[in-house]
Amino acid sequence: MNDYGRRAETIAIKGALQAIPLPSLRVKHGTGTAWGWLHVYIGENPAGLTHDDHAQYISYQCAACQANEALKGRVTALVRHVTGRETWHDDKLLVLSQ
Repeated sequence: MNDYGRRAETIAIKGALQAIPLPSLRVKHGTGTAWGWLHVYIGENPAGLTHDDHAQYISYQCAACQANEALKGRVTALVRHVTGRETWHDDKLLVLSQ
């Protein structure tokens, strides 16, 4: 993939992700040895919910963590659909919520 293909891919992803309300969104491609990687940053706590103090060490019991993981899954599925990439190391796709 050349630089033009990377730019076109970024534009397509950003356009598709407009359907999901996210407080912050960054779509970047890796550089150097990570040149082929695609990084999608959806912001910290994108669901905007307050974390449960009692479940701070057990994320699957926290409603905010569950909502954030569900949103991350929606973003991942949409990016996979738009780009044809798989997740993680197979086709170099990372969706991060930090």
